Amino acid sequence: MVFCILFSLFSLFTIAISSSVFVSAFSLVNDFHVLVSLKQGFLSPEPALTSWNSSNPSSVCSWAGVFCSQDRVVSLDLTDLNLGGSVSAQVSRLDMLTYLSLARNSFRGGIEIANLSSLQSLNISYNQFTGGLDWNYSSLSNLRVFDANDNNFTALLPLGVLTLKKLKYLNLDGNYFYGKIPESYGKLVG
Repeated sequence: MVFCILFSLFSLFTIAISSSVFVSAFSLVNDFHVLVSLKQGFLSPEPALTSWNSSNPSSVCSWAGVFCSQDRVVSLDLTDLNLGGSVSAQVSRLDMLTYLSLARNSFRGGIEIANLSSLQSLNISYNQFTGGLDWNYSSLSNLRVFDANDNNFTALLPLGVLTLKKLKYLNLDGNYFYGKIPESYGKLVG
């Protein structure tokens, strides 16, 4: 009887460990596929992203600009790498990101960041992004820093940023926002 109980406990423990290792490895493979997909949308990714070897998923945590914790991508810093092209909405599938910087490149087109509840810092400044910033900010609930200055955004100022309770730094200057500045922006306190 004791043997059966011990064997059952051992089996459950083994299954639990195996599934957590599998889930972790599976999640890192998902992050790998997202990054490969992002790179395909970039112009001039070489030589800056030569370390992004699309044939070896296990190398993702050693790629330039990629930082991992507990086998997940938690930071993506592509600052000042002379990249162009577009940034796919796939970036929002990097669901454990806490830091994302695409600053000082030549990215064009629209960009939307969503469903990144761990994201604390987002820097998309000094690019050529267009459109607006009317995103689902409730899915970015931990955002503390949001820098989107010096792009080509042409829309009303986004009201959604006002729902970001943890926001400490907001920079939207150097764009082409129009309309009256909402009074509620005066309530943003860093």
